[in-house]
Amino acid sequence: MGTAAYLSPELIELTSNGGLSICDSPDKIAEKLDILKAGDIFALGVTLFTMVTGVAPFASATKNDANYRALLLGKRKKCDWFWKKHIIAKSMTEKGLLSEEFKNLVEGMLDPTPSDRLTIFSVVNHPWMSKFINPASEETNQVL
Repeated sequence: MGTAAYLSPELIELTSNGGLSICDSPDKIAEKLDILKAGDIFALGVTLFTMVTGVAPFASATKNDANYRALLLGKRKKCDWFWKKHIIAKSMTEKGLLSEEFKNLVEGMLDPTPSDRLTIFSVVNHPWMSKFINPASEETNQVL
């Protein structure tokens, strides 16, 4: 469901609207579960960015946060605005410490639109991840 300090925007909205209810239709429950899965990927993206850079990508996933706004703007304009605005990410990129594959993975995991966000299958099979783990086997892919 996301980390306590870094809930994805859709999880903030879902929790403020009452979350899951036994009165929800099966379609509504399935929709909300997809939102929860996307929220987990968002939280993993925050965690991955933090593990690699040593700092969080933003203080909160709201338009009030300058780094999160840069992420939104970068997606809308299809540019690397976030990587130029985030002080640590900018410095690490300039030093060649953050690859394009890493940035692509993080952007996919932090995509503000849940339906456009990477799935766990896409994360596990991402080129950046394959440097550290074997791509998921057919058996694992069925589980994911």
